[in-house]
Amino acid sequence: MRNPNPSLILTVSPEPAYRPAFEQFQKGAGMHIFFSTGDPSGDQHAAHLVRALRERVPGVRFSGFGGPLLKEAGADLLYPMTDLAVMGVSAVLPLLKTFFDLAKKGRRYLEEHRPDAVILIDYPGFNWHIAK
Repeated sequence: MRNPNPSLILTVSPEPAYRPAFEQFQKGAGMHIFFSTGDPSGDQHAAHLVRALRERVPGVRFSGFGGPLLKEAGADLLYPMTDLAVMGVSAVLPLLKTFFDLAKKGRRYLEEHRPDAVILIDYPGFNWHIAK
């Protein structure tokens, strides 16, 4: 079911104990969101989300794995994952080491940079390793 008010998260009044963090989120002060998407449709969804968040919360920083649309929307890419969008065992096997190396790179990045949120879009075979 579609959310009738997509900006609801930004208009809800938090409990008093959470108000300072909520206000910081609304300003985007130092907020960092990491994306991981590996196919063209996921890249498109991620880019739309980045643009929508940037309109509502200026100052948010975006990084992650994605494609040209996510980069064009303003995210810093660790690797252009859409270059690796393949289907079928015979197409994946030659790239297996690359996928494991990138998953390791992603985990290291997450440990070092500690983003405020991680958004995984599609690409379950790869994103499973990022989610761990």
